[in-house]
Amino acid sequence: RLPLLKESTHIAFCMKTLELWNEMVKPFESQLRKSIIYNDANDYNIIVRPGCGGEYPTLSGFVDFGDALYSYTVADLAVAIAYIILDRDDPLMAALEVVRGYNRIMPLQPLEADILMILVRARLSMSITIAAGQQQERPQDDYLTVSQLPITRTLAAIEAVDTDLAAVMFREACGLPVNDRFSRSGRYLAENGHMAFPVTGISPDDSRFMVLDLSVEGN
Repeated sequence: RLPLLKESTHIAFCMKTLELWNEMVKPFESQLRKSIIYNDANDYNIIVRPGCGGEYPTLSGFVDFGDALYSYTVADLAVAIAYIILDRDDPLMAALEVVRGYNRIMPLQPLEADILMILVRARLSMSITIAAGQQQERPQDDYLTVSQLPITRTLAAIEAVDTDLAAVMFREACGLPVNDRFSRSGRYLAENGHMAFPVTGISPDDSRFMVLDLSVEGN
């Protein structure tokens, strides 16, 4: 349904997501855990029991199981993150909180952590493209814009999240070892960092630099 998209930012986001999927997800599909997943965890489908006596509200249940299917287990987490990060100034930090909580109950595998942000993008891309078709069929249905408006508002911030950085941070949040590509870089820097030339051309020690206090208190 890409031809139905009108916003250039939506088109670019979906095309980039497809590129990432073909490069980072598709070759490893057979290695991913699969199970029956809810596939629609969002704030419109959650039933919350109010807290009593100063207690926090608690999760009571879910509604709308129409999207349940057999798929990648980690996709359930990706769907929840896709909705939670909307209208957040820092989508990656918001995603990390969800990953930490999920991992305590359902530990992620390294590959799942590596592709999670791409799956999040995939869910948002699906929402964008499916809504474009639905809006063409039912232009008077305001409910179709419930997710689309926050997606549009947050898309630039989500696009700015580097998927490699997200993979590293998700692994760290889950106590998983660093991805091989980054561990090789770390070893190289550890072994050869002493040969790096200072960016300023001189050694940065206290005798050569003055710290300026630019805060309000520093006037």
